[in-house]
Amino acid sequence: MKKKMIKIGIVVGSVVAVLGTAAFVWSQTIPSNPWERDTAWQAPVDFKYGGIFAELNGDGLPDILLARDARGAATGAVLRAAYINNGKKGWVEDSRWTPPQGITFYDSAAVQPSGSVPVDINGDGLTDIVRSDEHTKLVYLNTGEGWEDKSEQWATWGGGHVIERGRDGGLRFQDLNGDGLVDAISSHRDPYNPDNIATWVYLNKGR
Repeated sequence: MKKKMIKIGIVVGSVVAVLGTAAFVWSQTIPSNPWERDTAWQAPVDFKYGGIFAELNGDGLPDILLARDARGAATGAVLRAAYINNGKKGWVEDSRWTPPQGITFYDSAAVQPSGSVPVDINGDGLTDIVRSDEHTKLVYLNTGEGWEDKSEQWATWGGGHVIERGRDGGLRFQDLNGDGLVDAISSHRDPYNPDNIATWVYLNKGR
């Protein structure tokens, strides 16, 4: 509970007349636990093993993508799928957005994320997929009805990868100049000069 004294007055021309002082008391109630469990929501995937959120159909609701390799997966386990948020506390599978072959969000062998990341690379508000490692650079654009391989047009940035030799490759996608398009930035500490961080920035000009 807080209490504050304020003066009440009127202004006539350049004259200020103070009529009196009033006290206002207000209180703010903070619940002991601000979280409330809602059991109606049931995730269709295991987020620890290749499940991620994405905006697939442009309705502003979080959809889900699943993409993992078969190593370590249970027999008959779903390895790749897409689920659309139905707005009714649940998700419905939609095969149009099943992640393409070669895309995984979890590497079972290395027990870590793979070189694939969700990112809106062309600024249309839909989640696209980028894969970048020392062997492969792929870009799949979300058309609003599925995926289209646009690697030849979009996988042209230089310097660094998302994953390199099984480790974080230092590549990130972020809108650096505020134009609504994500740019590519990669940074690496010089092993021979720890005080020097080499940085590569590639601005997204759109296609």
